[in-house]
Amino acid sequence: MVGKTTRRYWDPLWLRKPVLFTFMALFIVLSVSLILLWHFANRYDGIPLALTTNHYAWTYGPTAVLTVVVSLWRQVNYCAMVSQPWQELHDGPQEAEKTVLLDYVWPLQMISFLKALRNRHLAVATSILILTLLKLVMVISTTLFVLGTRSLSQEIRVHRLTKFDAAKFLNALQREKYQLTKNVNWDYANMQQSYRNTTPPLAISTAFTNYSIDSEVPGSAITASVQVDVFQANVTCEIATVNLSPPDSSGWSYATLNTPSCKIRTRDIPEGNCTETRRYFLSTMSACQDTTNDYQHVILTVEISPPSSSTPTPHNPFSSICDAGVRRMAAISCDLEYSIYQGVVHGPALDTSRIDSLQVQEKKQGHIGNVTGWELLYARWNEIDPNVIALDSVSFTYAEDPDLLSLLVNSRTIKADTFDALLDAVSLQSRAEEVLAGVSHQVMRRYLLLPDDTETSGSINFTGQRLYIRTVVLWTMVGLLVAMSCLVAIVIAYTKPGVTPQSPATIASTAYVMSRSPAMDRLLRECSAMRLSGMRKVLANYHFLIAHDRVGMPRIEVIEVTRPEISPEPPSWLRRKWKSFRLRPTKQVVDAKEKGKRPWMPYSGRSHAITLTLILPTITIVALEVLWYLSENNEQFVTVSSDSNIATYAIRYGSTAVALLISTLFNSLDFAITSIAPFSALTAGDATAEHAMLFAVVGDLPPVALYKAILQMHIGVALSLVASTVGSLLTIAISGLWFDTTIEISRDVTVDVQSAWNINFDRESSVDNDTINYFDGLENGSPDEATLIWDNVVLPRIGNPQPSITSEFREILDDSTVQYDITVPAIRPSLDCSVLPPSSITFNESMIDGNALCYGEFNITAQLVAGCSSLSSAGASNYVRFALTTFAIPDEGKTWFGYLHDLPVIASSDGAPLEGCPSLGAVFGTYEYLNSQSKFDITPLICTQRLQWVEVNATYPGNLSSLFAPNLTTNLRLNSTPARSITDTQTGSSSLSMNISAPFERLEWIRLQDPFFDIFFEHLITGPSPEKLLGRENSDALRSAMNDLYQRFMVHVIDRQWRSSVGHGNVTPPNSNGRVARGTRTATVLRLKLSKASKILLQSLLSTMVVLGGLAWWCVDLRVLPRNPYPIASSMALFAGSRLIQGSSQNLRSMQGHQNIIKRKPLIVLKGKRFRLGWWKHLDAGARNGLESDSTSRTGSLKEDRRFGIDVEDTNEAGSSASVAPINILKRR
Repeated sequence: MVGKTTRRYWDPLWLRKPVLFTFMALFIVLSVSLILLWHFANRYDGIPLALTTNHYAWTYGPTAVLTVVVSLWRQVNYCAMVSQPWQELHDGPQEAEKTVLLDYVWPLQMISFLKALRNRHLAVATSILILTLLKLVMVISTTLFVLGTRSLSQEIRVHRLTKFDAAKFLNALQREKYQLTKNVNWDYANMQQSYRNTTPPLAISTAFTNYSIDSEVPGSAITASVQVDVFQANVTCEIATVNLSPPDSSGWSYATLNTPSCKIRTRDIPEGNCTETRRYFLSTMSACQDTTNDYQHVILTVEISPPSSSTPTPHNPFSSICDAGVRRMAAISCDLEYSIYQGVVHGPALDTSRIDSLQVQEKKQGHIGNVTGWELLYARWNEIDPNVIALDSVSFTYAEDPDLLSLLVNSRTIKADTFDALLDAVSLQSRAEEVLAGVSHQVMRRYLLLPDDTETSGSINFTGQRLYIRTVVLWTMVGLLVAMSCLVAIVIAYTKPGVTPQSPATIASTAYVMSRSPAMDRLLRECSAMRLSGMRKVLANYHFLIAHDRVGMPRIEVIEVTRPEISPEPPSWLRRKWKSFRLRPTKQVVDAKEKGKRPWMPYSGRSHAITLTLILPTITIVALEVLWYLSENNEQFVTVSSDSNIATYAIRYGSTAVALLISTLFNSLDFAITSIAPFSALTAGDATAEHAMLFAVVGDLPPVALYKAILQMHIGVALSLVASTVGSLLTIAISGLWFDTTIEISRDVTVDVQSAWNINFDRESSVDNDTINYFDGLENGSPDEATLIWDNVVLPRIGNPQPSITSEFREILDDSTVQYDITVPAIRPSLDCSVLPPSSITFNESMIDGNALCYGEFNITAQLVAGCSSLSSAGASNYVRFALTTFAIPDEGKTWFGYLHDLPVIASSDGAPLEGCPSLGAVFGTYEYLNSQSKFDITPLICTQRLQWVEVNATYPGNLSSLFAPNLTTNLRLNSTPARSITDTQTGSSSLSMNISAPFERLEWIRLQDPFFDIFFEHLITGPSPEKLLGRENSDALRSAMNDLYQRFMVHVIDRQWRSSVGHGNVTPPNSNGRVARGTRTATVLRLKLSKASKILLQSLLSTMVVLGGLAWWCVDLRVLPRNPYPIASSMALFAGSRLIQGSSQNLRSMQGHQNIIKRKPLIVLKGKRFRLGWWKHLDAGARNGLESDSTSRTGSLKEDRRFGIDVEDTNEAGSSASVAPINILKRR
């Protein structure tokens, strides 16, 4: 009794529905992940590089993920292609071209895709399409992410340097009796003059607390935003009506002003002139008549005309005096209120002295200490000379120092047309509010900002690198991934599981099916050495299908189809012949036939294909080296205007396409080697089943395949697998090959030095008021607006760069990126001081009232160097004497003192000193009266003033046609060229004799509590501590401090007074061609650069592939088969007529009815046997057909014949069916 039918089929893992649904979900997850990344990047202005800023992490990442997905889907594609012929056999009967001769694995993917569409094998066509789209997505992914530079912000720690405090202001008012110096007016006047037609910078026009940044500031920092305290002045001026009283006996009258809020009586106004027009300007502080505390600032302008031009008015008080009368008059009354507000300033992060904008926020406090708005007005009233100013129509007046009138007309020369604007009440009102508010800010900046040491909050904006997603690339990838997830559904719908008896990858599986298919055995016996073209002719009139025997085991059945138009001769086993056999060709005929036949070779193993496979990586290695050289030579490689232009995409995608082509070539070679390797092993003979018949790695993942190859000692296969696996890494590595970077392109350039220097070496040289007031403002915290002063060096102006920028260079440049690095000749002042010995000091005491010590005086005597002499009442002498001003000796305690003296040193008739002659003397130290004895520690010095030529490497930012001021915050340095003294062209002297102490006396006092310091030393000790300068052991520090202060002062004298135009200087340039400076012009451009690390990685991978691929090709003989082995009939023909098949068939027939045995592996019979591929002897046609012959006529009629195929080697048997010596008609390469 036959048991129940049991069908056993191979169900590949990769075609199971859970796996395919997993791929569908994976594609959807990848699409959603990309969309979420895009949303995150848009919402947070890019993806922060928190883990690493290395661009390989984010360029390799997407490509690596997709490479893994491609390798996994390749298994699905392979299983779908090898299963499709078996699926057609199940759906049969079908013709040979759709069943046993159908092959989708070996042809090119495009050919297989078109064939699948033609045969309506949608599962195969769709799997090939998905694999192609995955490769396309992998290529596109190399440009998914881009590293962009964006403005970012972070919190910082800020150190507040100043605060609003009234101590200095009140101290100054008490000391000077409410009379401040003129410096406030100079500050405002200089600002008016410098910014006549533009808005002045906030740093000098507004009073706010200064700051410094304590946190580490990134080099790419742009702006800083810091909380500060801001002074806000609210000046309100009301237009007043004026009543003039009649003149008194002296010709004076007074004015009474009436405003909506106040009634004020002003000071007297002089009478008019009977012959010419007179104009009067009155500025005063007056209290309202109804209150004694409400003071107003009154400004009155009057124009009084003689009778011929006057128009009598009812209020004209001058009509009785030669009929002179008031022609025009304007009056206002101004009040000031102020508050301190909290604000936020925005300015450059690397230059805290500059402020770009100010945002005033909430009010913080009302008044500063007890200083009211009235006190600010009163101090300012004294500051701006509240006298009556009379102006005639001819000369008018010139303000030596800026007063309120000159500030209102914005000119120190007051003329008729400028004064006329003040005779209009509305114009006077607006100008007064602007000027009074502006001056009040200068008062605040100079007197009410004191040092502070507190912390406040702030933030900086800086340029940082963020990861961005290219929108076009993203949505292209998303669209393709979504399309692939839909295409997977087609694969699921058209794939049938369990259609193959065993995995078709092994040769043993083919032998197993062949052993159960006697019809195929008989049909294919004549096809063992045929090409596929011959087999197509033989099988053209047959259909094939899967059938099952009584125990459910599958076999392939053959059905003959008769076509009217084709009448082929049936094979011998289908024709009944009477007592005759069809003679097969003799051995000689077969040898002659085979002699002219070229052996079959896989396309990837042919000479031209293997040459391309090995040469292309070699060329790529060389090309990478050349591209690296060009990339390092920044001026000879591609420049891109943006990261997303066509050039960028073309280069990136082109490189990826080359890598993909190389990888595809090695994958094809690997496929040929791994497919032919078992047959190559059989050709060598004496092959075990595990080494050949059961060995298959084509459908395995690379790690599993490599393990199998090494286990069975398939060295060529192992090398090929490693080469192809390395090839799959090419696309990952090449995704990081190119990256965008900003680099600098430089060109040599020369520029004209457009500054000359007209230096006054003699004592008559003086410092003007503008320079003194400007320096005074700097010492009191005003920002330095000098653009050609760096540290202690004065830079020249330069211009006219040569050669000019070419059109090719201009196309790639942005005006904002051009800078000029020029080595310019600059001037550095120097104060060379030497310490005098103690013997040069004489101390004189003055006694008053007996033994009381009240006054002291130090006299210093210094010997001059040879050639120098001093002029005194006694005549010329080689000694110079200077004395410390007599000072009162305190009863106890220590007294500090410091004085600078201008020495009366001469060396020639014109007053210019010779080399090394001093022009300054200084005394610094302490005096202490202790235990009725005088104790002092002083350091006397004499100093020589010098000017030096130095070379400075300066960076001048500019545009394509002109140059601007140098960047004084960065990239300035002195080069190694030694400094050279500047000499007077007339006398040859390199020493200055300019008076220094006299200009310093015109500066403002800083430390009012130290009366024994002159102003030079007042400014000097505001920096270092006096104790660190005291004594001879600290004389170097004292000389350095004096030199520093001298340089800070002199650089502005040189810059503002001694700079002249070319051709008007009196000093010789430091070199023969001193009017030309040399340097480089540098432009920052965006370039596509080659990554060195990726280049080395790619070269290593390609070298490995070439070596391993070449060795693998040499180790495995690919010319061992007569045709492509992947069609079912092609591989089965190798077993047709073999003893292996006949023996297996007998064993299987004997096992029928024993299902417990059949359920075991049917190929267990192969274990322990040896196999070979080659030519074999077999019985003639009659015996092969299984027909019984007449014993009389057939005796001795058995003939030997040969077939090409695989059979088992059995050394224990002999006879006509035994194998002959192996004959390999397919020679090695």
